[in-house]
Amino acid sequence: MARPPALFLVPVFLYHFWRAKRWRSAVLLVVVLLAIFIPWTWRNWQVYGEPMPFGAAGNFNFWIGNYHGGNGEQSPTEEHIQFAAKYGVREINSESLRQFKIFLRDYPAEFLKLTLLRVNKYFSIFRPMGFWFYLRGPGQFLFILSSAVTSVLVFILALAGILKIVATRDKRLYYLLALTVMTPLIVFITVVETRYRFPIYPLLAIFAAYFIVSLGSRFKWRSEKLLWLAVALIFLNGAVDLFLNIGLIKERLNGFF
Repeated sequence: MARPPALFLVPVFLYHFWRAKRWRSAVLLVVVLLAIFIPWTWRNWQVYGEPMPFGAAGNFNFWIGNYHGGNGEQSPTEEHIQFAAKYGVREINSESLRQFKIFLRDYPAEFLKLTLLRVNKYFSIFRPMGFWFYLRGPGQFLFILSSAVTSVLVFILALAGILKIVATRDKRLYYLLALTVMTPLIVFITVVETRYRFPIYPLLAIFAAYFIVSLGSRFKWRSEKLLWLAVALIFLNGAVDLFLNIGLIKERLNGFF
């Protein structure tokens, strides 16, 4: 409820129920969602004085991720920090949407640039998880290294699986592909953080497994063109992120030793 991106998946399920004429399932889904969100919305209304079906500061990400000169990440400026400290939730939500609309009106090209940068960073292999507060130095570096290896394998194999599905027109996984596309949409227009990739990992793992199984008992890795295309695309995307943010990456690496 505090993290509404899961609601982006609802249209996919409703479309499936409509195509399959499973009206009862569609009604049940809507009823369950209402049963979950109505009490939460009412609670927020009582606490903050206005109906809020999602998190109390959800709109804030629209502002801190989209401003002139920003980088699309969760990096609030002094203006953001001071406003959040001075005003309450209602004012923050209202001002955040107002500033977001102003940014869209005055800097549409920059918003498009930030959106593309967020997509790039979201799928970058040079942004693994592992920046945990309880780890320091070499220990944290080893944890990040293992996370990076996992990210590389999952991204490459998953993309190869997706390319294979598109190439062979395997309609069995079209709905799963739609769910995968919808999952990170809200991240692409607000703020990007590595931890926001967690919801998509299970879906990518399915595509990765699909690709491995599709190879059969004989693993012809070297002759699989879609695999090498996936390798090229994933590393190219990572190289773009590395080139644009080499200073930040060096700074974080220096903190490990």
